Amino acid sequence: MSFMPGDTQGGIPRSVEIEWFIYSNEFLDWSKNTPQEIKYSSKSDEIYEKLWATNPHYVQRVDLTPILTPELISKIRADRPNTQLKMIVIFRDDKVEITAEPYKWR
Repeated sequence: MSFMPGDTQGGIPRSVEIEWFIYSNEFLDWSKNTPQEIKYSSKSDEIYEKLWATNPHYVQRVDLTPILTPELISKIRADRPNTQLKMIVIFRDDKVEITAEPYKWR
C-alpha cells in the first residue's frame, strides 16, 4: 500500500494505491509439499518463477476522500496526543475495502 506523492490536501492523502497477490492452488501445493532444502535450492528457482506467475496479481487505486472525512479528521485532531487514525484494509479476492476510525491508544 502506498500513498501517492503530492496527492494530499492539507496533509491528508486523497488516494492510495494497493497491490496484492492471491496464491494459486498450484503455488500453495508446491509451497506446502516441497521440503525446505529443495525449495530454496537453485534448481527450484525456475519452478518457483513459473508457479509465481500463476498467482493472480491486483492493483487498485482507492479514493480516500469519502473515507477520511473532515469529521473523522477533526475527531483525531481534537485529541492528537492520544488518538491515531486506524485504517482497516479488507481483501476479498480481486476487491479491496478500506475503513477508517479514530483509535485511542492511551
